Amino acid sequence: MLNVSSTTDQERPMLPIRIHQFHGSACLDTGSKTSIAGAQLYKLLISCGEPFIDKDVTIKLADGNERRVIAKQFNIVIHLQSKEIQTSMLAIPEFVNSRTLLGADFIKAAGMILDFAQNNWFFSNNPETRYGFLTEEIANSVPIDAIQGSDLSLRAHEGETLHNNEHDRINPLLNEFADTLSRPPRHSDSICTAAVDLPVTDGSKIRSLQLEDADLRKIIEALESTDDPEQDHAKSYADTKRIPGPNYKVGDKVLVATHALSNAKQGYTAKFAPRRDGPYVIMKKVSPSAFQISSLQSPDVPLGTYHTSSLTPFTNNSVNSDPAPVRPIRKKGRPKRM
Repeated sequence: MLNVSSTTDQERPMLPIRIHQFHGSACLDTGSKTSIAGAQLYKLLISCGEPFIDKDVTIKLADGNERRVIAKQFNIVIHLQSKEIQTSMLAIPEFVNSRTLLGADFIKAAGMILDFAQNNWFFSNNPETRYGFLTEEIANSVPIDAIQGSDLSLRAHEGETLHNNEHDRINPLLNEFADTLSRPPRHSDSICTAAVDLPVTDGSKIRSLQLEDADLRKIIEALESTDDPEQDHAKSYADTKRIPGPNYKVGDKVLVATHALSNAKQGYTAKFAPRRDGPYVIMKKVSPSAFQISSLQSPDVPLGTYHTSSLTPFTNNSVNSDPAPVRPIRKKGRPKRM
């Protein structure tokens, strides 16, 4: 009968282990008589062709209920530090979210002495050398149910400037770095920065190579076909709420914003001054939003350049001639002082 504990990963001591060429971490569970292979470790053992036998076992869950299941028993070698431990592990295929547990059988076979007070452990035949348990952060970063083999190599278009012998030497070096950095660190390990200086490919060349990939090109085209209509729709919707500005042309009569200033000494206040004055005539279009104006009496003499926001179309409802400006604009662009 197996006891399945409900202890959380944060409360369990974790160990870095290696099975075949794969590195990972597993939980120590002194309350379990038998070691249990997690769901991903079970898939890994199957993919590696490890032999197994079917076994009918009864498990006891955390709520006290017992359940009979068909488990698969593996006899494997687990590498712990510098020691190889031959042990058996049970895998329950229907438990798809289970983690790997190292039970009392593994602890006894390895000759481990656990010192929870000091948060470390050692082999019974070598008490001078002590090893620490993995911290929660490290254990979560390299779980045994997420281990994968590394197969790194340069792409076809990478390393074009290298000689043949240099190109052949880099691929094993990349895999060596990947294998080393994928292992969980130990207290005795020293961490250093490793870097490989590879040739840099021009960005435009990378883009052209990416477009040669049919799948990637389809993704880019799909994104562009979706993004452009959405932008056009957003712009057209915003344009419906915009008030179109007047389309001025040369010869149109306009009123000009005065921006009058108060003068207390002369008893003049801008509060009662006209906000616009004129009319004036547009003499020249300087830019799409700026116009040069002149007076009606001297249409060839420019008085200044004004933005379209300072101009208002002039409409004369009187049959008589156009009125004269109240405060005519001087040539430098400011009305004459009162």
